[in-house]
Amino acid sequence: MKPPFFAAIPAVGVMVVSHYSAWFPLLSTWLIQLFVVTMALILGFLLAGWLSGSLRVEDVHSGYFLPTVAGPFIASISLSKIGADEIATAAFGVGLFFWVVLGSVLLLGSTPPIAVVTGAKRTRLSTNSREAWP
Repeated sequence: MKPPFFAAIPAVGVMVVSHYSAWFPLLSTWLIQLFVVTMALILGFLLAGWLSGSLRVEDVHSGYFLPTVAGPFIASISLSKIGADEIATAAFGVGLFFWVVLGSVLLLGSTPPIAVVTGAKRTRLSTNSREAWP
């Protein structure tokens, strides 16, 4: 199992425990917190690997959305169910941040160089058209 997919285990755990939180409120609170901390540790492990320079842009794939984006979003929903609204808001912010960052990396990494040049030409053309308008 590759490192980004380790986050599937606590993500599924959070969803299952969150479903049964109405019947077992105290136990579900502890288990949700345990799974959220586990997801945060996995995210920290991935970030440490990225910051150490061991990941190339070509190696980034959409599987990295699970620990960085889906994990915090799932955690946010479950944390709000148990009443931890401030932490849920922070988790949502983390997921939103990584959605923008990782989405940009994936979008720019998958764009062939010819499309980037064509986009630059279109921008230059529209700028010239605007200047030429009386």
